[in-house]
This record gives sequence, C-alpha cells and structure tokens, in this order.
Amino acid sequence: MSLQTRIKAAGAAAAAAPVDAGRRRAVKRRTKRAVMDRMGYDEVARISAYIDPVLARSELRPAVEAALNVEEATDLATPERETIIDEDAVDAALREGKLSWFSCDFATPKTVKMPNTFITTHSGAGTGEAEANCADMAISELKDYLENGNIAHSVNYPACSMGKARAASRIACLHANVPNMIGQITAILAKDNANVQRMTNESAGENAYTMFDTDEHLDGSTIEALKQIPSMYRVRVIK
Repeated sequence: MSLQTRIKAAGAAAAAAPVDAGRRRAVKRRTKRAVMDRMGYDEVARISAYIDPVLARSELRPAVEAALNVEEATDLATPERETIIDEDAVDAALREGKLSWFSCDFATPKTVKMPNTFITTHSGAGTGEAEANCADMAISELKDYLENGNIAHSVNYPACSMGKARAASRIACLHANVPNMIGQITAILAKDNANVQRMTNESAGENAYTMFDTDEHLDGSTIEALKQIPSMYRVRVIK
C-alpha cells in the first residue's frame, strides 16, 4: 500500500474512531502535515513506527496507526500535551535504541531525564494569530461581564451565564461559598415583593456567584440589604 493510500486510509480509520468530528479532522490534518511536510513520502518509513506503544493511551491511535503502519522507526516528535504519549514506553524505546531521539514541548519529571530528548517551550499561544484571538476573546468576555454579568474563564470564580440581560433589572452577587446564601438573598427579595424571573448560582472553591433577573428595578434599600449579608463581597446592579 502506498503512503498516499495510507494517509487516505487514516481518514476512514478516524471516521470509525469514537471521537467527535473536530478531533477526527485534527487527526487527519496533523498526521498528514507531520508525515508529508517533515520528511516526504520516501522517508516516511523512518518515522514513528514505535507509535503503537507510545500512543497506547490515546483514543486517536487507530487513525494514526492506519497512516503510519511501518516497521522501524528512528525518531518521534510531538507538539501535544504530555498525556498523548506513554512516557515509560518512549523512555524504554530511547534506551533500547528503537527511537534515536524524542522531541516534545512539555517538561515533566520523566521527560527531563530521558536520553536523546529535545524539549522546547510550549509557546503555541505566542503566534500573532493566537495573540489576536486571545485579545478578541478577552475583550468579548469582559464586555459580556460588564453588560450582562456573565463570567467565562475566570481564575477564581465559576463560569456562569444567563445570556443577554433582557429583563427590567439584573443583579449579580459575588459572595463566599457558604450555606444559606441563596435563602438570605431570596428572603430580602421577598420583603421587597420582588418577582424573580430567572436565577442562577454557581460556585468554585471558596467563591460563589449568584445572578438573577427581576421584572422591576429594586429599591436602593433592597440593594443595600443584599450588600449587608454576611460573606457578601459585592452586589452589582447590571441594569
């Protein structure tokens, strides 16, 4: 079977693998690029035949094996996370001479002690395209937080979203993750006879976030009462 046929076969194997469509496309794209761009068809038999035990823990192994079904190997390079390989298998292959060298961009207690191993920084986010995408995402998520109270990718608060703020008022409460916080919030709203249209609460470690929509704007005294709840850090009137 020619290498071109093997690469095409990777697509069929990927389609049968129990992974989502995005992962299948990534397998075909990365396998073809790594094989063709790096060495070309004539040299492909020299790379990554030892990929069977190396990728023993990977759900992507069937697609990769279909494209690289060769008999001997000299080197292995991976830009993936450390969980994509079996470090013990790679270490053994290097020491037994089945792999001449190993290149990766993750330093772990195991890889830093492997012979003939070249480790680079994991700097994929340093490209111009990646930085632009990160900037766009940061601006979009900050705008969504300021305008709608929704949280995404926070370091110390949970992801929480109620979509666009369409009710008369939306209130966001940042507080400690302690018992009876929701009960205290709703008790204060009940005293003001406030009608809550929607409400959500999420927690992350010691912190929690409660957000709710009402069909009328709350009185200033009600907002102040919410702020006085023990372990309440901040109350935001979003609209």
